[in-house]
Amino acid sequence: MNRLKVPLRNVFRNKRRTGFSVVIIALGVAILLATLAFTDEAITSTKSSLASDSGAVQIAAPELFTQKTEGFNYLIGPEEQEEIFSLIEGREGIRGGTSRLEFGGLARNEGNETTVVARGIVPGNCVQDYKCILQEGSPLNKEKEDGIVLGRSLADELQVDVGDRIDLSYNTIDGSFSTATVEVTGVANFSNAMFESRFALITLELAQNFIDTEGVDRIIVRLEDIEDTDKFTDILQEEITRADLSYETRSWKTLNPVFSSLSTFWNAFSSFTYLAVFTLVFFSTLEVLTMAFLERTSEVGTIKAIGMTRWEVFRDFLVEGSLVGILGGLLGLGLGALIGLVINSSGITWKPPGATIPETLTVRFNFTTVLFPFIAAIISTTFGSLIPAWKNSKISIVEALRDR
Repeated sequence: MNRLKVPLRNVFRNKRRTGFSVVIIALGVAILLATLAFTDEAITSTKSSLASDSGAVQIAAPELFTQKTEGFNYLIGPEEQEEIFSLIEGREGIRGGTSRLEFGGLARNEGNETTVVARGIVPGNCVQDYKCILQEGSPLNKEKEDGIVLGRSLADELQVDVGDRIDLSYNTIDGSFSTATVEVTGVANFSNAMFESRFALITLELAQNFIDTEGVDRIIVRLEDIEDTDKFTDILQEEITRADLSYETRSWKTLNPVFSSLSTFWNAFSSFTYLAVFTLVFFSTLEVLTMAFLERTSEVGTIKAIGMTRWEVFRDFLVEGSLVGILGGLLGLGLGALIGLVINSSGITWKPPGATIPETLTVRFNFTTVLFPFIAAIISTTFGSLIPAWKNSKISIVEALRDR
């Protein structure tokens, strides 16, 4: 504490100059804190959205994942479904599992027609229910056997609303062509623009009746914590292999390669911001402290004359610069928290890449996003102090006292 007295006192000797340095540092820290908090939230939201849409883990035939299917030979039969579910049920960390069946077709309505992908789901399941994205009408239910939910863009293209009926044409499992009439019970906003323009939801039972099968194309698992996905995927794959089942497991990361690109983009954006802030703080600290230190050249000569070593002079100047960084960092954290509070309460919305539904712009602070900018402030000011501190410490007593 005694060693801190002199540097701490020197910090406040020229309040205007110190205040200028602290303000520059605080602004840089606040910007960096808000940026890191936003990118962290963006990555977390994207991860959660993708994992929710595809499921944390999918089990299906290898040819389905590689898109090398022929006909419907990839479907998982009833007995195999039961065996796979027996490997999943009762495991710790699993929220639930469900089945899905998709097939391509053609939707028509009074001269308007377009290709669609009909996705058969189990209504009311806890893994993929799609209730939260419903914009109009009612969700799928077993009572409405011929109901269909369209994406908003798909409904607009077909020029239909809730209550209208459309014709759905498709191929059955034996290769024959068939057509059925279904009623639009709901219109939804999918999180993905491509899904919204091409996907339609029907019940799994109806999908199986249409193509005349009891099979499903995949089984989807939802986990309590998606961070456990890779570990769970490997364990489940081992058990499926031991059960002599010819199916593969794929994690949401593998199923959504776009996440890697988005994560790289956000991390690069954060790194660029950090580099810009570090450079700003470094050069502003270097300029201000160089002026402050050189003004005390004669003072250096005096303290050296009474016995202070070169190292002790260097140390005190370096500590002084670090203290300025700590003050600026603390002020910047407070300012950054205030910026975050304003953003979170403003209700500003934005559309993540590929999304169709605007999301509220949110910044969330955690230990890493708070600690990193603070450490960056201390490191940049310390590095900015090195050159002027070293120059002052090397001045000889005679040369320093000559500047009186």
